Amino acid sequence: MKTRHSCPCSGATLVKLVQPAILMLLAKEPLHGYAVVQRLGSLKLPRGEPPDPTGIYRVLKSMQAQGLLACSSRRSSSGPVKRLYCITPSGKRCLSRWTRTLREFAAAVTELLQSAQAANCTASRKAGASRRKGNYEASS
Repeated sequence: MKTRHSCPCSGATLVKLVQPAILMLLAKEPLHGYAVVQRLGSLKLPRGEPPDPTGIYRVLKSMQAQGLLACSSRRSSSGPVKRLYCITPSGKRCLSRWTRTLREFAAAVTELLQSAQAANCTASRKAGASRRKGNYEASS
């Protein structure tokens, strides 16, 4: 049996939106990994939970391996090596595709929500009519 948090309806699978969010941030300006994590935390991503920094660094490394991001490293006198990430031309094309995909997805979700709302209204009206007639079994 799935728990509420493991069910797709919880939104747990929407973490894949991190990739287009990172591309969008880096299309504006190059950023250090820490700044990417901080800015992702301020975005309204699904579930409203702050991003896991370790997971974000893994995604950044994967996106770099895919050629979507470039990274330059600098030694810091006061701490670890700092990596500056920037979007590549391939990353810009990917962001453009993501933008189209997300627009299509948003339209589909809007249509689905409207249909679900209409179905809920119809079900509520039928349940109300059954209760008024004294037929309580039909409404449960």
